[in-house]
Amino acid sequence: MNQNITDGKYSNVEVTNKTIIGNLNFKKYENIVYINNVLNTDENNILLLNKSNSKYIIQNLSTVEYKKTITEIEKTNKDIFTSNNHNLKNGDIIKLNNIRRLKPDSTTLYINLLQDTIQANTITYKVITTTRNTFTLKTFGNSDNSLNNISNIIKTSNKNIDSGEFELTTTKTSTENKVCKINIPNNTTDDIGVFYNIIINDDATSLEINTLGDDKLIGYINIGRNELISNDIIEEVDAKTKLLITDIPLKHSSFELINIEKNKWFIKGNLFSNKITHKLTYDTDDYKIDGKAISLMNFYKNFVYEFDISDPTLLNYLFIIMDSDNKNYYKNIIQSGEMGHLNSFIRIYIDPSETLDYIYKIKYKKIKTSLNYEFIPLYTIKATPTYFS
Repeated sequence: MNQNITDGKYSNVEVTNKTIIGNLNFKKYENIVYINNVLNTDENNILLLNKSNSKYIIQNLSTVEYKKTITEIEKTNKDIFTSNNHNLKNGDIIKLNNIRRLKPDSTTLYINLLQDTIQANTITYKVITTTRNTFTLKTFGNSDNSLNNISNIIKTSNKNIDSGEFELTTTKTSTENKVCKINIPNNTTDDIGVFYNIIINDDATSLEINTLGDDKLIGYINIGRNELISNDIIEEVDAKTKLLITDIPLKHSSFELINIEKNKWFIKGNLFSNKITHKLTYDTDDYKIDGKAISLMNFYKNFVYEFDISDPTLLNYLFIIMDSDNKNYYKNIIQSGEMGHLNSFIRIYIDPSETLDYIYKIKYKKIKTSLNYEFIPLYTIKATPTYFS
């Protein structure tokens, strides 16, 4: 039986956890796509969900490196490289490293299995065909034209490649912003039942999911409460085209997308926490929040904001929340521990009854021995965000 699983479209069929039989050996496959920005997104860093009935695990949002192990090579009428769930697509350009095996009766000496003329690790190859776990290649894009269009790449088959890997080449550059942008393919037929599961497995700074064409979203997202001092935040949607979430912890969040009828997708999103954390430190002659000078921040109703005040530079300093009349403010504020001590924090819950655009300040001393206090605006109250549009 054929053990290669294609990326075709399935409708009204459960295809995860497929079990197939090949030569009476049971093998289990799951439709999982591990997303690396440099590999899976277009020139605008947008991911198109093009593998139906699959689970997409979003990771490595800002890295520009993609390497993966090659475990086996097979020389038949074409040279086949095995790398489980490699994620390569036709046309990708890669390099090969350590395509070798140990010499007989040796633990340190190796035999290079690439043809003699292409053993340099600078040689580049184009991916010609792919299955879930295998791919074939031709040399491509090398300055010496005699090194291009070679498909006779390996000398012999081997099932024990030692430290073999491929490395994707790319012109993309790294970015500090871990922005995740996703497009849902336009559905213009009545062939319903296609679904996608998305899991964010990185510290993304924002998530944007867009429909294309005339497609619309219905459903909801749920942002879980934290520390039992607030309620879940639930936003429902009907006939919108975009979900945009920013400034919330997105790691471990999950989203289900199901095509329930022509041009209509049901979305169910779950975010782990409504708590947003900041780290307070003292640097030279002033406080810093997340390594930057203090500036007015937006704090949203129904969210929890926590300041980590455990940094040793804060020992014996003050951090007091004040209202607009410069009076100490205590409502929905919890302090655990003391400034500069391990595991200490100040936690603030923004109650729905708070007045919009009201500004709270902090009171502190820039220098411990100073006789004067500083009063600096810290946060202003904003309505709970609307994420669908």
